[in-house]
Order: sequence, then structure tokens, then C-alpha cells
Amino acid sequence: MINLCNSISISNLDAKLINDGAEALKTLAETIDTTKMKNPSFMMVVTAVGPYAYQRPDGVFVVPIGCMKD
Repeated sequence: MINLCNSISISNLDAKLINDGAEALKTLAETIDTTKMKNPSFMMVVTAVGPYAYQRPDGVFVVPIGCMKD
């Protein structure tokens, strides 16, 4: 999934925060009692800015908020 939006580079700090968010989502998904509810259909980290939306190799989507409009 690639959706080109703004051409703003992602800093190392931003990359670390995105990674931390993705790891938190995966940890949360592991705690879900699948006898009571389904697994999440997808996991997504929403960022303030970024060059484009993409799916990480671990399946987590990273989407800049600007890509979510119309």
C-alpha cells in the first residue's frame, strides 16, 4: 500500500516513535482473549506528518493524518 502525500522526511526520532507505537500495538494484540472477540483486522500508527502511507513488514500500517482526508 503506497499513497503518496507530502514529501516530508522522517527523522530518526520519528522512526523510533513509529516503531515504539507499532510494538505497543502488537503487544496489545497478543493480550486479546480470542475466545471472547476476534483478532484485530489491522493495526495502524497515525503520524502527524510523513512522506506517504505504507505497510511495515510486520503488517502494521503507518499513515500520516494528511493521507486520511477525502
